[in-house]
Amino acid sequence: NRSTDGGRTWSDSPAEVRATFHDKWRQSAGCVLRDGTFIGLGSKAAFTRLDRRILKVYRSDDHLKTMVGPTDAVLVIPQGTGGRSETGEYSGAALVEHSLIERKDGTLIAGAYGWWKGDEEYSMLEKYVPEMNLYKTRVWVVSSKDRGKTWQTLGTPGYWAELGDEGMGEPGITELANGDLLMVLRNGEWGEPIFQTRSTDGGRTWSKPQKLPATGVWPTPCLLSNGMLVVAVGRGRPPHYHLWVSPDGRGETWTSRTLIAEGGKGYASVIEVAPGKLVYSGYNKKKRALQIWQVKIERQ
Repeated sequence: NRSTDGGRTWSDSPAEVRATFHDKWRQSAGCVLRDGTFIGLGSKAAFTRLDRRILKVYRSDDHLKTMVGPTDAVLVIPQGTGGRSETGEYSGAALVEHSLIERKDGTLIAGAYGWWKGDEEYSMLEKYVPEMNLYKTRVWVVSSKDRGKTWQTLGTPGYWAELGDEGMGEPGITELANGDLLMVLRNGEWGEPIFQTRSTDGGRTWSKPQKLPATGVWPTPCLLSNGMLVVAVGRGRPPHYHLWVSPDGRGETWTSRTLIAEGGKGYASVIEVAPGKLVYSGYNKKKRALQIWQVKIERQ
């Protein structure tokens, strides 16, 4: 769906465009570049070799009235390996989803998670058993300097199996005012703490993930025009939709949590559509529909 008035009203995008978000590549990460071009990535990259995936890239130059793609882009993962999904399918053990940003220098950065060679600590989630061979995951970032035509594996904070039951996943990324990259991470199924890690060299190296007071899944960060940093998160403890605030704009301190809506058992996202005006989205499982809230935020 699309909105031209800051999220107050919505209309359907053309059926051909909507279909690209639900095809077998499951378009997930998307970004509107500064020139207005939309770039989207399919989270289920084609698995051709242990060290190679074929990313599925979608593109729109007319504000999502039409969509071109998917087109193929080779991604090399030097330490890549295979693995099994929850359904037992042997797959590429690499999901490129949730986050895609354009840095100030034009570089595209996307988040990925899965397994590399040697990542073999079993997931401790209750729904899994060892026979499923599902391991705790790691996160890493991939980059493109040619507007999504080619991609490279950039860097990872490492494999921190001891920091949670599930492993790091669902990375949300933002670029801070000083050029650092901040990545916030899921590590658990229901009400578990999220983590954050930062890079001071464009994503090549990352700090050890640090536990945050926020809990939940699919954490989505957003640096606001007033310098504040926020994170939207759902399925936390309690299981509601919340907005967490870091007034220093760097994620060094997190001082407040605002309840957006109760019953937040889905994934949450947030964007700033005008100075101090946010659009917050979350999925309502009972109604099987996306919900939208408008949020105003001011620096005190």
